[in-house]
Amino acid sequence: MYPELLHLGPVTVYSYGLMLGVAFFVGNILLTREFKRLGRDPSIATGVTMIALVGGIIGAKFFHIAEHWEEFEASPLTALFSPGGLTWYGGVVVSILVLIWYVRRKKIRLLQLAD
Repeated sequence: MYPELLHLGPVTVYSYGLMLGVAFFVGNILLTREFKRLGRDPSIATGVTMIALVGGIIGAKFFHIAEHWEEFEASPLTALFSPGGLTWYGGVVVSILVLIWYVRRKKIRLLQLAD
């Protein structure tokens, strides 16, 4: 595996970030098609995808900071805005909690969305 795929001036394209972006893009397409097939508003599918993405990144960063508090105390801005330092289960926990809130607001059953 190549961690760094290419450099575009000062910007480095990492393989993990690119694959994460591709996964969310494809997931959004599939979820939108499923919502159309079921006769639901496809814009909700995009909302679900975006909430999962943002909630996942925030949760992953939050859990990483909680686990490595000494790094955060030493340099808070660097710890908050570094491209690395994400804990996968933090992303899962926070995105699920935020999605539960969102689907309740949109009056969709959680189990229907999960299916």
